[in-house]
Amino acid sequence: SEEIDFDHNIPLFPVFVGAGILGSGTGDVVATLPPDLQLNDILLLFVETANEVAATPSGWTIVADSPQGTGTAGSATSTRISVFWRRVAGAITAPTITDPGDHAVARIYSFRGCIATGDPWDVTAGDTGASDTAVSIPGDTTTVVNTLVVQAVANQTDSDLPQASAYANAALANITELDDFNRSIGNGGGFAVITGEKATAGAFGATTATLANASVQGRITI
Repeated sequence: SEEIDFDHNIPLFPVFVGAGILGSGTGDVVATLPPDLQLNDILLLFVETANEVAATPSGWTIVADSPQGTGTAGSATSTRISVFWRRVAGAITAPTITDPGDHAVARIYSFRGCIATGDPWDVTAGDTGASDTAVSIPGDTTTVVNTLVVQAVANQTDSDLPQASAYANAALANITELDDFNRSIGNGGGFAVITGEKATAGAFGATTATLANASVQGRITI
């Protein structure tokens, strides 16, 4: 047995738990589930496309302020980030992202310690950017303490190499990169995902970063 001490045993912030296997391709794409899921874990499914519609998989819900896309659908100078979520409430299966057209790149991330009912986020924001190496993921204004901020930037670079680096936001603590990958399938593209902690309620500005290659961008904050 163990005595539960809320000052020591219970994390103040929601925490990242794990990720499934990356799914990518030019047809239907399966994003596998993260390991070791528990009841009430929150799953976030990120999908990058060439600004083509990623249909909401069965059992999932689109996140507020998603998607964020720019450029002519299916072209080599376009990208879109779509984010879907679901709460673990029993046995679930890996979702299939129906072929959006040119390509899809997808991965699921699991988080623990979120609120137990309703939407798991406090606030969201999103925008797009013209072709550039400079990244600016929009900030927002939290209304509760101890929030875990999840942010992502999608790009259209046709490469298998990571693209994003040098994240900075003075208002967020413990900025951590969860992923940064691209795939040279179809016209190519990918995304990076980071987390940061906001202990007090209030405004936080944009998170900046740098891409290895200039690209149009889809950006979201949860």
